[in-house]
Amino acid sequence: MSTKILHINCFIFLMGCGLVAQPKWFGKALPAYPSSNYFIGEGVGSDYSEALANAQTEIASQIRVGIESQLTLSISEVSDNDKSELRESFDSEIKTSVNETIQGIVIVKKEKKKQQYYVAAALDKGKYLAGLRVEIDQLWSQINRLITDARDFKNNGKLFSAIDNYSDAMPYIAPFYVKKSFYDSLSDIPYTIVEFITVDGIISEIRKLINKNRIVYENFSNRR
Repeated sequence: MSTKILHINCFIFLMGCGLVAQPKWFGKALPAYPSSNYFIGEGVGSDYSEALANAQTEIASQIRVGIESQLTLSISEVSDNDKSELRESFDSEIKTSVNETIQGIVIVKKEKKKQQYYVAAALDKGKYLAGLRVEIDQLWSQINRLITDARDFKNNGKLFSAIDNYSDAMPYIAPFYVKKSFYDSLSDIPYTIVEFITVDGIISEIRKLINKNRIVYENFSNRR
């Protein structure tokens, strides 16, 4: 019995040593990097590179959790076809955006303890949002230009040019709304757009255009 108690006490002692071995700052708030302004991630590894990678993964997880609810809200406003497309692109867009954020993550604390390497890393939310805003602006500019030109072509009777522009705009739709959801989940002021453009809406415009031209052609043929 005494031997079993001794083993338990030794185990508790070793566990305690393991906890003491952590740096004092590890697992605690960093006053110089408030969570209101920074994403903070911590990591442990066999070297600093592994520890940093784990800290980056933790930051990536925070970003994903933060945007999931906003993305769900965004796609609830679109058609079933667009919902499917947005959901399919969600994971790939997450991975792309996370890979891009790694460039902005910096080590703010690091320390070696008992053959373990500890890292605290931070991502400046303001800088991250600024970069994301540039990407969203570019995507929206492409969508808006292509749709505006398509409608101009449609009004001028240029059927094929209009369809080409409508088709060219479609690949930008899902990435735009996914990145917009990223932005809106983090920013105090959401990214506003003048018109809610969707793939399903574009397809509807193309169908109306084709049907209108078919009717015009049929009427013209009947008169001959």
